[in-house]
Amino acid sequence: MNLNDCKLIKVGAKIDMSEVSLVEENLDVSFPQDFIAFILTTNGGVPEGDIVFEFKDLNGDNDSSVVNRFYSIFPENLNDRNNAVKLYLSMRKEKRLPHKAFPIGEDPSGNLMCILLDTINYGHIYFWDHEIEFQDESYKGMSFIADSFSKFIDLCYLD
Repeated sequence: MNLNDCKLIKVGAKIDMSEVSLVEENLDVSFPQDFIAFILTTNGGVPEGDIVFEFKDLNGDNDSSVVNRFYSIFPENLNDRNNAVKLYLSMRKEKRLPHKAFPIGEDPSGNLMCILLDTINYGHIYFWDHEIEFQDESYKGMSFIADSFSKFIDLCYLD
């Protein structure tokens, strides 16, 4: 799938690279270029239609989910529930997400798609199931989806 094939509605406020850099600096992270390009184009949004992706769950079984929304990283209202930064900080404080697992979207059940920003798994996309979360710093409660944001989008299809 190409992002041009998917119309996003309820997109975030338009942002520029200085605002992305400010978020990176404040969180001590560095976003991959393909994710930055997406954020600069849309700053999140709700797909018009079902965007489905498939992955292997923690047991190695085939599973799938739907992108309900892509989060914004810099909305005008920091209390906005679509704000990835606010969610990241809140979930890190509660130790619900591993360090440097940054939420980029959610499915209809509230499970997250996260981009990993550590040195070993940099840019990889993982599925975080809120019913199988671990209270530690590992990624053992998360299922691998793709090596990069671009590859994640390529795996997606309209249903």
